[in-house]
Amino acid sequence: MQGKIVKIISDTHVVSSENHFYSCKCRGLFRKEHITPLVGDYVLFDKEQCIIEKILPRKNEFQRPKVANIDQAFLITSVKEPDFSFHLLDRLLVLMELHYVKPIICVTKEDLLSNDEKKNMFSIFQYYRSIGYQVISNTDFSEIQSCLSSKTTCFTGQTGAGKSTLLNHLIPNLHLEVGDISYALGRGKHTTRVTELFEYGNGFLIDTPGFSALDFSSYSKEEIRNAFVEFRDYPCPFQDCFHTNEIECEVKKAVLSNNIIKSRYENIPRDLAKLNETDVDYIHVDIMDGKFVKNKTMPFHEMKYIYKYTSKRLDVHLMVDNPLKYIPLYAELNTEYITFHLEVDQDINACIQLVKQYGIKVGLAIKPNTRISDLIPYLPDIDLILVMSVEPGEGGQSFIEETYSRLQEIRTLIQEYHFPILLNVDGGINADTRKKCDVSDIVVSGSYIVKGENFQERISTLR
Repeated sequence: MQGKIVKIISDTHVVSSENHFYSCKCRGLFRKEHITPLVGDYVLFDKEQCIIEKILPRKNEFQRPKVANIDQAFLITSVKEPDFSFHLLDRLLVLMELHYVKPIICVTKEDLLSNDEKKNMFSIFQYYRSIGYQVISNTDFSEIQSCLSSKTTCFTGQTGAGKSTLLNHLIPNLHLEVGDISYALGRGKHTTRVTELFEYGNGFLIDTPGFSALDFSSYSKEEIRNAFVEFRDYPCPFQDCFHTNEIECEVKKAVLSNNIIKSRYENIPRDLAKLNETDVDYIHVDIMDGKFVKNKTMPFHEMKYIYKYTSKRLDVHLMVDNPLKYIPLYAELNTEYITFHLEVDQDINACIQLVKQYGIKVGLAIKPNTRISDLIPYLPDIDLILVMSVEPGEGGQSFIEETYSRLQEIRTLIQEYHFPILLNVDGGINADTRKKCDVSDIVVSGSYIVKGENFQERISTLR
């Protein structure tokens, strides 16, 4: 019998078929062959034994959140509280283009705008319409309902932009939790925690916890370039042009003549730079405020100038008392990860969700004496754990030997909870101590590399 997985709770998979729901388990062979069902999967199952026997081919799939077979995506886009973000919208559009998902921009909170602000936002969205994207208002329910008919649609976008509110309007008996706006952060409180499909209009709606990691690392530079749909209208005379250096580039000319909106063009280098073939995978940036640790780094405007032109991705490590102050600043740079410390006296969940609002991967760092079990409540929402193998704040320290057993314990914890979390280690890393960190996915090394005459040789010893 064929059905569709609409919800997954632990090892129970709720399958919808012929107006009935079945709580199913998977064949034991799935685990042996590393087959992982996703919400949205079409499956063949035995309705008597409630066993899923086969997952049918997928048209697309996402890993964060874990969903498959999406036809279209409503990109819930707030224009105020939280403020409109060109960067996030364009990254979501590129993500959907790469997955062959039709994006629909759904605008919310227009009533909060002044008349001048409305005129400005109207011109912005007119541009997106002109390049072929459908833009609708969250108050136009007739058009929304027409779009949803017979489709599997996911709802995603900024936290606090109104995803759950809109779904509650469409399906009143859902009673999804709706969060207030945190005015200190300028963003919403994250309310969606479980990825689930709801039947609607001969189709399905998905309220996702959000695309927490807008990761383009599995795509080529050419694929990302081509996902900016309007650039296809300006064929360049240069073979394999990436529209960044050549003076006679047709796309650059179109930007200068305002035929291509500047923000769309400026988002290209930020994503393409992440895919440059480099000897080091990331530049690790330590940010210190003189409070959480005694040292203090240079002010942000100087940092911004230094890192503006690097072609390497940034791994930002915040050793600060108040991460909420620094996260929006370093989200402006070419940042892949923002990691802050579990030991800060702040709302950890608020910090995690603020990082996610910018479409950046989030990490939690722990000092050498912090209990590993303190990480457990946050595992569903983070992408990386940074284990300090020295006391944070000063370079050149010796590697703490107990770090190896801590790495092993955390690796076991990650595997036990089945979360796709990377393990990073920082402090005292050299060719010898690297061998003690073989369970780690990423290692951070500073002094060992820069004190050598040949940087590349030293980097190679850490591979």
